[in-house]
Amino acid sequence: STVRVEGYPDTVVSVKTASDIPKGRIDDCMKALADVTVAAPIHVGDVIVENVADTGVNIVATRSFRG
Repeated sequence: STVRVEGYPDTVVSVKTASDIPKGRIDDCMKALADVTVAAPIHVGDVIVENVADTGVNIVATRSFRG
């Protein structure tokens, strides 16, 4: 998925789960990411959301952005 970058309306950064999540929780995780906006700079591996949708799994950046 992707999250928006604060102050850059046309810019998104790709993200992924740090580990597997239960298949039935994917929709919950996507809904949790819908309104997430992060501030630059962003580095690969930065934790974007901790414990997304109470799964115990973090969402991490897969792309860097300096701004």
